Order: sequence, then structure tokens, then C-alpha cells
Amino acid sequence: TSALEDMAASDTVQLDYALQRAWRDVAEYGPSLHNPVLDYEGSEYRLQKLRRLPPESFSRAGATYSTIKNRILPGICLNTTSNQVEYWQSQSSGGVKKIENVFMITDPLSGELGGTPFIVPIVPIVTMLNFSWQGQLQKVNRFGAGGIFFLKVTNPKGDDRQYAQTILRNMEKNTAFQLRENMEVVNLGINESGSALETITELGMQIRQFFSPASLISKDGTLIGGSSGPEFELYMAYVGGTQRWLERACRRLLNPWLVANGYAPRYRIAVDIPSPTVDKSELLINLAKAGYETRSMSTNERREVLALAGAPLKPLDEEGLETLEHEYEGAAPLSPLMQKAETVAKVMNADPLDPYSVVDKKTAKEVVNAALGVSSTKEEDPGA
Repeated sequence: TSALEDMAASDTVQLDYALQRAWRDVAEYGPSLHNPVLDYEGSEYRLQKLRRLPPESFSRAGATYSTIKNRILPGICLNTTSNQVEYWQSQSSGGVKKIENVFMITDPLSGELGGTPFIVPIVPIVTMLNFSWQGQLQKVNRFGAGGIFFLKVTNPKGDDRQYAQTILRNMEKNTAFQLRENMEVVNLGINESGSALETITELGMQIRQFFSPASLISKDGTLIGGSSGPEFELYMAYVGGTQRWLERACRRLLNPWLVANGYAPRYRIAVDIPSPTVDKSELLINLAKAGYETRSMSTNERREVLALAGAPLKPLDEEGLETLEHEYEGAAPLSPLMQKAETVAKVMNADPLDPYSVVDKKTAKEVVNAALGVSSTKEEDPGA
């Protein structure tokens, strides 16, 4: 394991970065293409380099005639004679060269050779978004110059018409022109509207929803279930599903190292990309509170739940539980009857010699006895 991790983290391999870049290449182009260079280093067969091959460099077809090729990257094709996938890369010299030893990663749900770009469905939306932004910038520029207007030229002479056209073509918020005597600005009175911003907002929402399946369980207004928890959990499951096929691709890439170095068939390479998790600390804290209030959980069970929420707690032995119990005995809240007894005692101690005390001794004693759960056997003096 140490040797494998050392190889994967080396400067010429950087497997963690390669996997991140692989997801982006798959999303943008369909395939992620790499050239793994394996060779012996001493007695160990190691992955020496992992070079990324830019997918856009496979945008030209090669010399092999093939009816099965990637629609966007025709340099990735199937040789129907040998029944092997071939990779033809454009060179800086202008030619196209067949590349050997190519490791390709694609989304397993894509049925096309070389995969299908994940972002293909949102390309029209991005195009509309760019158009809307250009319109918004033009509107800011136009209304910063005074809005939409015409120039009226009365009895034009010489280059009056050309001068007026120059003003109209170059008018913007940071430019001003001097009008001639026979020129007049005619403002159309068209007010600025928010249609461009509304369109941009809606298109941006469509793009965000495309990258998250959470909208499948939501409706107008409140989410189904009244909480964003199910929506977030579905999104995390979606992210985890993407990570799983990246992990499988990584295992395929590293498996030659396992075989070439003579590891027995029972050995396996485990690849784990840490998945985001839902913060359940508040839920766990409330669970511990409910366990205490309903008397359905022991102290150690509550401590175990709070430890899952992030508290540095461990189970206590009998001595620890007893110490904890004694520690909180003095801080235990008084019952209503004990609170009443405490109040009576404070009133009696305010001035014990006052004959007009608001609480007589008999009443005070009855309250205290009831609070302590004892009964008095001595008969009270009626005159006391």
C-alpha cells in the first residue's frame, strides 16, 4: 500500500489531479485520454508518468477508414478490420499521427465510442446566455449615453449627414459630441426594462438545475417533505455515483502495476474518493435530548450519539458514571414542591422574631414536610 500510494502521489503522476481533470474532460469532450508510461525502477514495475492528452487534439480523422467514430472527436475511431479502437492525434506540424498506449476514461452510461460530452444539452442555453449578457451590456452602454434617440438634421449641407452618422455609430456612455446648428436630438422615450436580467436569471437557473438532480423531487414553493434535506441527500448520491466510475477507471489504470509486480490474485487495489456527507450533528443532538427526556437511552448511549455529532466523548465505566451522577446531583433542578419549600424557608428566615410573619410556623412546617416526604408525629401548639 505504501509503495502504491508513493507512486500515485509522485510529481510525474499526480493521480489525484489526474482524476479531477478526467471528470472535466469527460464533461466537456466525452473522453479523458492519458498516456501512461510504465517501466522498471530497480526491481519494481512502476507508473513513471501519466501524461494527459488534450481531447481537442483528436478532432481530425486519421488515415483509417471507419464508419464508427466519435462525432465530435473523429480521431477516435474503430478499425473495423482489426476491431481495435484507434487514436489519431493532430500534430504541431499539421499532420495527423496514430498514437499508441492510450488510456481512455468515459462515462459508462454513454453508449457512443469515446463517450458523449456531458454538457451537450446546455450548449444552446449557454449560447442564449452569452447573447443576453451582450444585450445587457449594450443596454447599459446605450442608456448611459441618454437612451435610444435619433438625430434630426435640418437642411443638411456638406458632410452634415456623414457627421450625424458618425455620432450615432460612436455614441456611448463615455463619449460625447458637439452638435451643429442644424442638428437636433430626438429621444424616442423608450425606458429601460429588466427583460435581459430576467432572461439571464432564468437561464442561469436552468444550467444549475442541469448539474443537479435535486429539482426532480422539488415542486413550486416548499420542497416535498418540507425540508431541503432530501434534496441535498439526492445531490450527494449523484456526486457519489460519479465518483464510483472514476474509482473504477483508476483501478483499471493501476492494475498492471499489481500484475507486473507479482502480487497474488487475491490482492486488490482499493480506490476511494471521499464523498461529501450531510451534516447530521443537529439531528444527533436532538436525538440525544429525546433519549434523555423519554428515558429511553442510557448515559453511555447518549454519549455515543453525541460523539457521532462531533463531541469528544467516550463511554464511561461504572466509576465514571457514578462520578458524573454525583457531579450533577447538586445542579439538578428542584421540583415545584421543593421550590415552594425553599421559598417558605427564606420567608421564615427573613425575620424569625416578627410576630406578624406572612407565613406561620405550622403552614411552613407542612410545606417542608410535604417536600421532604416526611410526616410529623408531634402535635403542634395551637397558639404557636
